[in-house]
Amino acid sequence: MDSRTHHMQMKYIIAQLALQNTDRFFATFGAGGDPSYLANLWEMMGEELPADERVPSEGVALWYRGEKDAPEVIVLTLPPPAARNEAYFVGVVRIEGKCRVFCLERALMPSSGEEFTIVSELAADGRSNWGPGGDPVVEEFAEMLCGLALDTSARPLAFIPVPLA
Repeated sequence: MDSRTHHMQMKYIIAQLALQNTDRFFATFGAGGDPSYLANLWEMMGEELPADERVPSEGVALWYRGEKDAPEVIVLTLPPPAARNEAYFVGVVRIEGKCRVFCLERALMPSSGEEFTIVSELAADGRSNWGPGGDPVVEEFAEMLCGLALDTSARPLAFIPVPLA
């Protein structure tokens, strides 16, 4: 199955929103934000697509952690992925005003069809592959993001220079 347009577009739209105006993104999706905003945005973006390409917003959710001595994190849960490269989560980490966007994506082993996950990072200048991602559990994903964001020596397995726009 090919990746669904609606699912893929939303992953990149969310990343653009976070990277272009981090403060507004955290005000919208973080503490005190509107929990219905993600579902409304998902549905609105779907209206731009032909009916057979729309993915219902069922399953979308927000998770936020803003502890004083830890990175601020928002994890947006997307509708369940059905194809390779679709995301379970888009996670945004903010440390000292700097924002990084990661995704936990569905992947398939070409030889066996075995399902697993990978962590990717979306940035203004391209996409990084950080390798296997583990089970799609929000809290575990958030901890992994914080670890990557805090480890200044961490390097991705691969980088593809594909600008977000």
